[in-house]
Amino acid sequence: MTGSTTSLFRQPDFRRLWSSQTVSSLGTQVTVVALPLLALGRLHAGPLQTTLLASFEFLPFLLIGLPAGVWLDRRAIRPVLVLADLARAVALGLLPLAAWLGFLSLPLVYAAVLVVGAGTVFSDVGHQSLLPTLIDEDRLGDGNGKLQGSQSMSQLAGPALGGLLTGLLSAPLAVLADSLSYLASAGLLSRIRATEPAPAAVAGERSLRREIGEGLRFVFGTPTLRALMFCTALANLAFGGVLAVVVLYGTRGLHLSSGLVGVALAIGNAGGLLAMFCCEPVRKRFGYGGLMIVGVVVFNLGAWLLPLAGGLPLFAGALFVTFLGIMAYNVGQVTIRQIITPRALLGRMNATMRFVMWGTVPLGAALAGLVAQGWSLRGYLWVAAALNATAVLPLLLTPSVLRDPVPATDPQPAADPAAGATATEAAAGAN
Repeated sequence: MTGSTTSLFRQPDFRRLWSSQTVSSLGTQVTVVALPLLALGRLHAGPLQTTLLASFEFLPFLLIGLPAGVWLDRRAIRPVLVLADLARAVALGLLPLAAWLGFLSLPLVYAAVLVVGAGTVFSDVGHQSLLPTLIDEDRLGDGNGKLQGSQSMSQLAGPALGGLLTGLLSAPLAVLADSLSYLASAGLLSRIRATEPAPAAVAGERSLRREIGEGLRFVFGTPTLRALMFCTALANLAFGGVLAVVVLYGTRGLHLSSGLVGVALAIGNAGGLLAMFCCEPVRKRFGYGGLMIVGVVVFNLGAWLLPLAGGLPLFAGALFVTFLGIMAYNVGQVTIRQIITPRALLGRMNATMRFVMWGTVPLGAALAGLVAQGWSLRGYLWVAAALNATAVLPLLLTPSVLRDPVPATDPQPAADPAAGATATEAAAGAN
């Protein structure tokens, strides 16, 4: 833990967590460009087949999202994060090998993406649950801001690097770079030395079903968490499809080269980097709730600008505004979730939130493919902007979102299902 005036970058374990996320995010952003280009160029995939890449990546949030939260609450988080990175490194490393040996196929790409998605479930839930064990509660906003900033820096450089590697070398070699980034991330995580709190004791026999139920009751029984969950789910339903077609929109809709699409994505993600510097002043003035409202409004502005793009300048500008809003919203909502959730429920809370929030992404990606194939890419972007405008409603209809979050206390372990419900409901009622 660190003092309130000490830079978090002077805390070795936080620095390792931040570095791990930065290097793996950089590789991931290379793949954001390289993998669709691999499917389009090497395998001659169409719009629907290309958008299915995003569906397969996020499908594990629906398949194993809830059990993942229980498993993370039962054991030390850091070893799970290391294994998740290693699994993703192997899955992506198989694709350039298959291309070299001549047996690369769409089913193999989809299978690799599915494994990467499963690793991402454990990694995302685990990172958000591990951070409160590394830094003090009053530093969570700062920590989340720095982690969001690391993603933005990676997103700023990654797409341009992905376009450059794909253009100069090949898409399979660009994917290999992402595989290596996961190996580096695993090495950094393995060097974290903080001792994690022992998992909460449970009287009686453990039950996966009961423990999943505790997480569901806590999230759905807490108005603030419920509003954040539905707001993000609606936004992801809309923007999950946008992310699935953005490379296709740039190359086929706007007739940009792969390198220019990478540049546009890099410029867009600079908005997320700007958010790292804007979030704290906005939070001090309007609170975490106000920060989220501002983020959603800015995000919506970018969504409406995107289908108006006729070339690189407005395309990149719309992405800049969009990612500025997304990052501002995320800093606020992730910090609130960590503050109001008992530590014993962090894994299940994050998993439940991710299950619902990210579970809409495959639906959005599939919808994007169907609309784009039957209508047009630009037509889908108009539909997505209209759908995204509804995301602010859960926040506006929940007064507790605009109040300062109240720190949670850990509920007592449950001896049986009925007692488990009571303990969890008591924790939810306190927030």
